Amino acid sequence: MLQSTPPIFALVLAFAFFKERASWQQVAGVIVAMTGVALLSTGGDLSNLARSQLLGNIMQVGVGASYAFSGIMGKRLLSKYPPLQIVALTFVVGGGLLTVVAILFERSYWPTSLSFDVIIALVMLSFLYCVGLVAWYKVLKTTGIFRL
Repeated sequence: MLQSTPPIFALVLAFAFFKERASWQQVAGVIVAMTGVALLSTGGDLSNLARSQLLGNIMQVGVGASYAFSGIMGKRLLSKYPPLQIVALTFVVGGGLLTVVAILFERSYWPTSLSFDVIIALVMLSFLYCVGLVAWYKVLKTTGIFRL
């Protein structure tokens, strides 16, 4: 359920940074969507939400907030840089941070070897992710964050 919070953060941050206003239909849509996610996630028993782990919940809220914040930063950067340049920078910085974290905290979980198929799949997924992100930034340039 917490992973579905980016629209809430986008609504608040788009207003705070760009004064984008959401219509009552958009706000109602977020409320209905979050209610549906809560009901589906808990099987209709909302008391199941209390059984979740605090750290995991905090991390999921962080994911939602960072996703929405990346849209805000991307929108700001688009006034100075083309989408491809932004994607290249975020990919290099994100990959670098992921590598450092993996070396520091996940070394004991690394496989002893990676097959050629896994390496090709990772390269293809990375490429497709970058293509999708460039398209997303191109649309973001002309569209409001919350609407997107």
